[in-house]
Amino acid sequence: MPWWKKLFNEDYLAIEPHLDEEAPLEVEAILQMTELKPKSKILDLCCGHGRHAIPLAKKDFQITGFDFSEHLLQRAAQAAEESGVTLRLIHGDTRQLPFEDEFDAVISMFTAFGYFEQEEDNQKVLSEVFKALKPGGVFLMDVLNREHLLKNWQPKRWSKQTDFILLEEMLFDFFRGVLEVNRTLIHDDHESKKSNFSLRLYTLVELLEMLRKANLYLEAVFGDFKLGQYSADSPRMIIMANKPRERAKTKAKRES
Repeated sequence: MPWWKKLFNEDYLAIEPHLDEEAPLEVEAILQMTELKPKSKILDLCCGHGRHAIPLAKKDFQITGFDFSEHLLQRAAQAAEESGVTLRLIHGDTRQLPFEDEFDAVISMFTAFGYFEQEEDNQKVLSEVFKALKPGGVFLMDVLNREHLLKNWQPKRWSKQTDFILLEEMLFDFFRGVLEVNRTLIHDDHESKKSNFSLRLYTLVELLEMLRKANLYLEAVFGDFKLGQYSADSPRMIIMANKPRERAKTKAKRES
């Protein structure tokens, strides 16, 4: 069974508690980068437990959350109800999005790209994003900066959480461009749980070529959520691209 069918459970949320704290800054950056107006329709691809979807809904955007993890979608639905906002939440595979010319923006946050072993599957995700966007719509993709990771490489990392210790052992396969991570979660009662995941980490040049193949056009690249310039020292690679409007003009010409 692929790792992405197993990883996103209660342990995943416990391992990444800082994510909710960072969400407000990230949401403000999303709106600053995309310049979206309230009432705009946004697709949060791999929305998880709604840490971006819910704040965006509170700001009067129409949000659709899409994720493969039923557990995280249930958490998002519960959190949305508690927050008094409405989300449309859909369970599915990012390689098959049930949308066409529907969204003003698609966002993909926290390296929710590069999950699939086959290159054509990752490329397919971008093609589906293109299909889901309205002509003129914006695609914002936030991924881990491969250059920064390798420049500051740590093959083994320990961290102490509230009631457990986490060991992460990492290997980067240069032949495939894949980061392999094995996690061991050790609770205070000495019970341990293991999990793993692998991510295809792309260079900026590789991602730009993939976007080009999907007919998505680059607008900007940022290195963090303070909108810093992208470089090898940037912790993130945040790419903003758009779906051109020519398709809409062609359609209007055919109908006239």
